[in-house]
Amino acid sequence: MNWFKSYLTGRSQVVSVSGALSSPSNLDLGIPQGSILGPILFSIYINDLPLLLKDTEVAIYADDTTIWSSGTNCTDIQNTLNDSLDKANSWFKLNRMIPNTKKTKHLLVGSVQKLAKP
Repeated sequence: MNWFKSYLTGRSQVVSVSGALSSPSNLDLGIPQGSILGPILFSIYINDLPLLLKDTEVAIYADDTTIWSSGTNCTDIQNTLNDSLDKANSWFKLNRMIPNTKKTKHLLVGSVQKLAKP
C-alpha cells in the first residue's frame, strides 16, 4: 500500500506554451498519464460501473464505455438507457470523473416498421 501511495501522491505538472513553462501545479487526483500502470489502475478504478447499470449491457475498453439495450418498444429502450445514463452520470460525479459529452453518441437500430411506431 505504501508503494501505491508513493506512486499516486506528491505529483505535479507544468505546461509549456511556446517554450515558456508555467509554475508547477500539484495533482491531487488521477493516475499518471502515459505510465505503465495507468491502464490497469484505470480499469480497476472504473470496474464497478457496470455493476450499477444492471438494466443495460455495458462494455468497457480502455477509457471508452458503451451502454446498450434491446427490446421491442422504442420508448421502453429509451427510458432504460436514459435511466442508465443518469446512474452513470451520478457515478462519474461521485468518482470525480467528467464524461466527454462531445464524444458521446447514440444510435437507434431497427426496422422501418418498428422505428415508425411511437
